[in-house]
Amino acid sequence: MDIAKITKVEGVFKGKVGLHMSCHGLRELRMARSSERMVAPFNKVSTLLAQLQGIELVELTRPDECCGFGGTFAVAEEAVSCMMGHDRIADHEKAGAEVITGFDMSA
Repeated sequence: MDIAKITKVEGVFKGKVGLHMSCHGLRELRMARSSERMVAPFNKVSTLLAQLQGIELVELTRPDECCGFGGTFAVAEEAVSCMMGHDRIADHEKAGAEVITGFDMSA
């Protein structure tokens, strides 16, 4: 968005979508405001996705909570990582998401 200067997208996607905001995307790439930063709220990904006709982005209870799938943590702390992942999925389900999407291929 910042480098490619993409500000408009066109298309249709009908459904309730949960947006997975990876820790890397939030805290390193600064694609949205993470809760620990005291800046005005923003989310570059949802701004683009919201332009699709028919899409309904659902609101998560904890939108920037870690999913547990971060590098060696997921291997060294497999049980904790799995529970964190289950918690993230449960948050999307509770919000009514029919589809979960993400943007950060490094996550």
